[in-house]
Amino acid sequence: MKGKKAAGILFTDGTKILLLKRSNEGDHGNTWSLPGGKGKDGETEIGNAIRETKEETGVKSIPGHRIDSLRNQNGRQKFTCFIYKVSETFDVNLSNEHTDWEWVDVNSLGSKDLHPKLKEEMPRYLRSIMRKIKKFSDERIKYFSKEN
Repeated sequence: MKGKKAAGILFTDGTKILLLKRSNEGDHGNTWSLPGGKGKDGETEIGNAIRETKEETGVKSIPGHRIDSLRNQNGRQKFTCFIYKVSETFDVNLSNEHTDWEWVDVNSLGSKDLHPKLKEEMPRYLRSIMRKIKKFSDERIKYFSKEN
């Protein structure tokens, strides 16, 4: 049996991250997550992430440019997060899979009920952003330090 593959996109302008609030319908309802989801047979990871992002946000084309991609595996499940730097935030037209969206300042991430896997991986994503975007500082990952 093959493992499950999924992919998503983390959009950031260097200080904020786009989050979508999941509806009650799916697993971990009412938690905040990235645009993304399960892949289809034969679909590339980036193709999966782009398709899901367009479906969930209503964007016609993916804004910004890719600065990194990070993979994690949990048992048979594989998730690839593509990190995109955008020059400015943009509006979203949600699908019925989500009930809200917000550009969240990274300092405020601790006040959001993040999807458990996103919460687990967020420190890694923030470190990647820190390495790639100069104005992003160590101060911004304070919430995810070992003290919290």
